[in-house]
Amino acid sequence: MKENIELTPPYKNSTGIILSLESGTGNPYPNNTEIKVKQNNGQQSKFYLDWNLDVNMNIGLSIIYNTLLSSFQQKNKVTITYEEKNNFRYIRSVKIISS
Repeated sequence: MKENIELTPPYKNSTGIILSLESGTGNPYPNNTEIKVKQNNGQQSKFYLDWNLDVNMNIGLSIIYNTLLSSFQQKNKVTITYEEKNNFRYIRSVKIISS
């Protein structure tokens, strides 16, 4: 019998333009960063960077944050890869699409 085993979490992608970045929103934790994105389909979505992780993860999140900030300032389109937990979308990676 053959089984399919999925080893990675179920990540999803969203492409659009960043509308805002706001730190310390309190959602769902006090020091999270909230990112609002206008998606290609016209909908607005909220994503979060969870700073309540270990130090090694925070280094990666710093790189993601700087990429998001640069994209926001330059009005670049981005693709965000995220994981949904407890009705919150946590960013796991970001890729700049265009300038």
